[in-house]
Amino acid sequence: MMICRFFSGKKGWWILLGFLLSGVSSPEGIEAQQWKTYTILEGLASNNVLSVFQSSDGAMWFGTGSGVSRYDGGNWQTYTTQDGLAWYTVLSVFQSSDGTMWFGTQVGVSRYDGQSWQRFTTQDGLVDNFVYSVFQTRDGAMWFGT
Repeated sequence: MMICRFFSGKKGWWILLGFLLSGVSSPEGIEAQQWKTYTILEGLASNNVLSVFQSSDGAMWFGTGSGVSRYDGGNWQTYTTQDGLAWYTVLSVFQSSDGTMWFGTQVGVSRYDGQSWQRFTTQDGLVDNFVYSVFQTRDGAMWFGT
């Protein structure tokens, strides 16, 4: 097992554990004497976690190879193509200043406002449909790394 990425959020920090598809881990408590690992057994969409993001409500979002999972500290909610996600593999997760969630996938970007989904692809102006990163500038412009 190797550590792929660290993520620091409002409720502590998380580690993406790599190449053995191990899920995600977070220290429990301030002293981090014990760690909690979350996998498909707890509700994660897939143990193949590619991205992590904490939204303004404190929920953790995990982009995986089988959709995106939202964890509020007690409950898991997974979104897939059946819900409106552009593709199963979610490479990046971001929340814009208006609270909208954005998901970079292998077939474009998905936009989720909490009620409805919208998909953007090369037909809408993206340079490529593989979207590795999503970001918003201070003036509100959205940027998509392909």
